[in-house]
Amino acid sequence: MEFLNKIEIRGIVGNSSIQKVAATRLCRFSVVTELAYKGNDGTNIIESTWFSCQIYEGPGICNLDTITRGAIVHVTGRLKCNRYIDANGNDRVQYEIVARKLEVVKEDRV
Repeated sequence: MEFLNKIEIRGIVGNSSIQKVAATRLCRFSVVTELAYKGNDGTNIIESTWFSCQIYEGPGICNLDTITRGAIVHVTGRLKCNRYIDANGNDRVQYEIVARKLEVVKEDRV
């Protein structure tokens, strides 16, 4: 049996930071997606969802410097679960997209 862990999103970059990891660079960034629909009472509702993402520099990957606030990106990767204990001793879970492919659809939102 083959297992599958794949996620694909298209949205707007919020924050981004690039750091050096060994001989390569890593970009950590956030992406917001929006879903618009009408509520039961007819009002327009926009539901925003934020995703934490990371991508390593490498062959076939766009220039990491183009992943900037306001850019519209299409991200394909896998979902990674990070479990940790916070300063108050509470168990926490954080999900992050480890990108395998990233396309900058538009460099700045109009």
